[in-house]
Amino acid sequence: MTRRHWLAIGLALLLAGGAVGAQLLARPTPPAVTTGALYLVDNTTLLPLRGNVQIQVVGGTTFEPVAGQRSLQVGDRIRTGPDGYASIVYFDGSSTSLGPDTELVLQRFERDPVTGATAIIVQQPLGSTWTQAAAGGHPYSGFLLASTAARFFARGSQFTAEVAPEGTMSVTAVEGGVFGRADSGDVDVPSGFTTRIAPGQAPEAPLPAPPPAATLQVSVQGPVRALLTDARGRSVGYHPDAEAYVTQIPGARLARGDDGAQLFSIPAPVEAYDLTLRGLGAGQTVVAIAVLHAGEREAPAAVRLEAPIASGDTQAASFAWKGDQVRDVRALAPAPGTPAGSAVVLLRHAPPALAVAATSTPEVDATATEPPADEGALAAAGPAEPEASDVFSSFDSPVTPLRPPVVAPSAPSRPSIVTEPAPVRPATVRPATVREPVVRAPEREPTRPPVVLGLNADDDTPTARPIASPTAAIVVVTATPVPPTPAPPTRVPPTPLPPTPVPPTPLPTVPPPLPTPVPTQPPARQVAPVVRPTLQSNRPSIAPTATPYVAPSTSAAPAAPTRCLYPSC
Repeated sequence: MTRRHWLAIGLALLLAGGAVGAQLLARPTPPAVTTGALYLVDNTTLLPLRGNVQIQVVGGTTFEPVAGQRSLQVGDRIRTGPDGYASIVYFDGSSTSLGPDTELVLQRFERDPVTGATAIIVQQPLGSTWTQAAAGGHPYSGFLLASTAARFFARGSQFTAEVAPEGTMSVTAVEGGVFGRADSGDVDVPSGFTTRIAPGQAPEAPLPAPPPAATLQVSVQGPVRALLTDARGRSVGYHPDAEAYVTQIPGARLARGDDGAQLFSIPAPVEAYDLTLRGLGAGQTVVAIAVLHAGEREAPAAVRLEAPIASGDTQAASFAWKGDQVRDVRALAPAPGTPAGSAVVLLRHAPPALAVAATSTPEVDATATEPPADEGALAAAGPAEPEASDVFSSFDSPVTPLRPPVVAPSAPSRPSIVTEPAPVRPATVRPATVREPVVRAPEREPTRPPVVLGLNADDDTPTARPIASPTAAIVVVTATPVPPTPAPPTRVPPTPLPPTPVPPTPLPTVPPPLPTPVPTQPPARQVAPVVRPTLQSNRPSIAPTATPYVAPSTSAAPAAPTRCLYPSC
């Protein structure tokens, strides 16, 4: 074949490979499967499950949203919104689930390094919580939930608590008992009972908790470990990846049935659930789902699922809750892990897991009521469990160390201190060739003080050092006196200073009133001018410079005297 043929064949192969590669690239890739988050922590941690969850750190003034796990400290404040759900795991293995519109304040975390006793105090001003108090290895360990109305102590118990806006607190013991204390009295709430306390009032007598309208029961048989997760991200059961018990759903319990099956009891079911199974061995798995209504003790299975499973395999099923019935059931099928909506936080070094046992009270064996016959058997039995009221006293002072001393051991007792010179013991005198009077120390009662330095603990007789001088000598050995404890100086009261004389305040000088002037004589009376009337005359006016008027004389009448017409006349 020529070179041209080889080039043609290579070009054809190249074109064919490009076409195959284009088909492979055009094929859609399967989406990545997401699984639920799992956090392994070493201390107290908050984990949001759904909705709005906020935190106000100690010393802060504002709340900030929380995304993912968040370590907590004493003084932190957690708040959930109307759609918020969250979970807290504590350093001792206890846990608390928060519902919507809930607020918690972490008040106290303590662990005694000697005895291992733990103390957790949490304040709940508002909202609803579901708490699992760890059993602990010490009888004085425990969990205390406080509000303005009362304080409740629990150890190895599960209980719900609701605090209304006006402060009324309702507590229901679901598994184990709780002990409450209010300002007006105490209350002991056994398992399955509930009580209510208003602020400033005495606790109400515990009453049997009312049954829910519906209870969902899921039975799982087979060599598997089961975890049930609701639509709000809360889970109950054993996580397949951590092999640890989880309880986040309020009131939910996991127990062993009479037939050995794992039995989930979920009061007040919500929208939907996912069931995750991890195979512990090869076998057949059977899942039965039933609904118990109020007052019912048994109910037939509404759904039954079966599937084989191998060791290490993970399978999942799901169903919905609609109209008080189980709907939209999805059969068991292989799954990559827990559902994507779940979120779990666990201690990395978890305490012993809770035993899956029946929740009913065990019957008391009449043959085991007799006490041990001897004191040795009593000592081997260990200390008796203290009363809840006795343990409660160690939580009454949240800001002080734990009481009793087993939780906060008191300081070791110190040896007493000698405050006076040590007594002088008789001296040991070696024999001398020249007899001279022997000088001895004053005779005192030879009592040994608690602290004496320089003496042999096995022999009370002090040992004198040999004297090299040939002359007679007397050696007196006395105990080294312990320096007296310096007493604090006596406080001398200050010499009171004489009071400083205060000069009297001068009174204001008021000038005497001025005398009223008295007139020496009455004022001169003003005489009004006299107005004379003006006489009118028919005579013509004569000016002062005119010549006097002379009336004409007549013959018929005699002449009359002339009248002066001037004012001066």
